Amino acid sequence: MCRVYLVVGLFYMLIIYIKITTKENTHDVAIWGDLRSPLPQMGFILDDRCRWSQFSAIILTLVQLDWNNSCEVYRIEDYFNSNEYYAIEKIVKQIKVNNAYQSLAISECFNENLFLPEMSLQTRDEIIDLMCKRLYENNYVNENFRNQVYQREAVAPTCFSNQIAIPHSIKKDAKKSGICISVLREPILWNGYNVRLIFMFALNKSFDQVPKLYELILDAIDDKTRYQKMLECKNFKDFISILMKGND
Repeated sequence: MCRVYLVVGLFYMLIIYIKITTKENTHDVAIWGDLRSPLPQMGFILDDRCRWSQFSAIILTLVQLDWNNSCEVYRIEDYFNSNEYYAIEKIVKQIKVNNAYQSLAISECFNENLFLPEMSLQTRDEIIDLMCKRLYENNYVNENFRNQVYQREAVAPTCFSNQIAIPHSIKKDAKKSGICISVLREPILWNGYNVRLIFMFALNKSFDQVPKLYELILDAIDDKTRYQKMLECKNFKDFISILMKGND
């Protein structure tokens, strides 16, 4: 959940609330306001600004703020301009991605020993076998993991257009959760698509962050600049930095 704090009057708050919550990536935000009259029917939680603003991920304002804050601040110049809300949606989306990475369960899935850059392989099966072997050698999975990955591919291919594939076991029974990453020099054919970037999931049954994990990866892939930078990466730290932090 991304908390948005509004430093605006009631009329503007209602307009901004409606516009924000109808956007694709901001419909589930929690809205806070600097008012004293409750608006429970609109989902607002209203309280003292000094208390609630410090727990917010972003502050939206129509005026210059004269009080200290430690989160993202976005000043809306024209609340009827749709470009303002696209910009807010982008900020909220990035905040969600950052929050996902901050989750200990997700961050622990990434390991330098599971990073395979500049690979020169010819087929889908070659890369699946190699990544399964790497996970097995690092004690993430048992010997049956490879068979379960192929069972999952038989049900439905795990490629996402001409960008990435996310193969995974048909069961969440890894010894511990880990993600093997492979970056190919040249694309391989994967169910009719040319794929160069592969994330292989090996997840333990206790792992409960699957939606956030997909959001984290697909958000980066949707950005063409970030995607291209990841394809060019030769070391783990740079790759993870691009994956998690975008173009910063």
